[in-house]
Amino acid sequence: HVQCPILAISCERETHRDEEAAWMRHREDGLRLLAELAPTAQIVRMTDTIHDVPVQRPRELAELIAGFVAAG
Repeated sequence: HVQCPILAISCERETHRDEEAAWMRHREDGLRLLAELAPTAQIVRMTDTIHDVPVQRPRELAELIAGFVAAG
């Protein structure tokens, strides 16, 4: 029931263990569901990144958010 614009940033990296691969499959299921329930949601995939995006890629994250806000 979200009425505002949605920006979802998915952190993705190569998996090396079965547990990681399972987690990635669950994440993909969630992103597909988000796209189905909120077709106007903007989904951005940040490859070679884990959960700590503000620490790992602060400039790129800030630019994504600023661009999303400016466009909205």
